[in-house]
Amino acid sequence: MIVRSLEEIEVLAKYARQISRRHNSWDVFLFDEKLIHLGRICHRKECPAQSVDCTVPGCGKPPHLRILPEFEYNERTFLESPIDVLWAASKNSRFAARRDELKITETRKYPVMADIRIECMVCGKEFIFNGGEQKWYKKRGLSQPKRCPDCRERMPGP
Repeated sequence: MIVRSLEEIEVLAKYARQISRRHNSWDVFLFDEKLIHLGRICHRKECPAQSVDCTVPGCGKPPHLRILPEFEYNERTFLESPIDVLWAASKNSRFAARRDELKITETRKYPVMADIRIECMVCGKEFIFNGGEQKWYKKRGLSQPKRCPDCRERMPGP
């Protein structure tokens, strides 16, 4: 999102949270009019919250502007990513113009993970390990499940 000033960031944060409730994993990046990256809209309602995330230097200055310590903004990588422009004042967005300047002709394609059929090691029933589940497991460093959802549910707790 391109902003002229950060005075309305609390309202922007409110709307970003509302969008995130319906569409998980949304990140709203903020840029000034010169396309300088300012940070991301924080998903927390209160700023600063009682979270480890809020202790990052620069996070919450101004309120609701989230700074991630491990994130380094790279303009080329960002503009090669698929970007959803929700609203633009003119036909050509500034991002599209900047892509043209950088001679970026195609956006990166992300691999679509195909569903995997797995046989449960407990009951022998076949179950589907879908792409969304695969991404979730991979993100957390987990291997694919060996038990079907029913057997996992019946498994005794710790």
